[in-house]
Amino acid sequence: AAVATLRREGIPVGLDLVGGAYPPAQRRLNEAIDTWDPHRNFVRFLGALQPRDVVETYHTADATVFASSCETPSFVVLESMASGLPIACSDRSAMPEILREAAEYFNPEDPPSIASALRAMLDSTQRRTDLARSAFELAQEFAWDRCADDTLRFIAEVARNRRTKP
Repeated sequence: AAVATLRREGIPVGLDLVGGAYPPAQRRLNEAIDTWDPHRNFVRFLGALQPRDVVETYHTADATVFASSCETPSFVVLESMASGLPIACSDRSAMPEILREAAEYFNPEDPPSIASALRAMLDSTQRRTDLARSAFELAQEFAWDRCADDTLRFIAEVARNRRTKP
């Protein structure tokens, strides 16, 4: 609905949707695509991609839109950050904690809010550049070696605390 709104405003934007879907959600998605783009002129559902195709998808994308209303920290967000993409993101869950000021936020259940966030990014090359740079810099904080070190440090702390309590 948000992308259709922007297209009606004369903004030539398209939407590639990537990922597998829970069957009831897939039916709702197909119904929405049929409603807003029945001829499939600007919305493409690519489905689940092979791992080798994921990197290419990020490298050919202009931006990421992460519109989950319930997902916790997401690899899609982290991969988008590491790929240097500007991100329009749901304001739910942990997303603002992860992306901080490095995203354009929206209410994922409100198409006008989504359209507004996308419009803000599309209207300014500088805004897209700033968001992409900030997201890429933040992505450096999310490294597997750091995750492993932090996890082991936490386990050691829990073990120490358990020994000191009866």
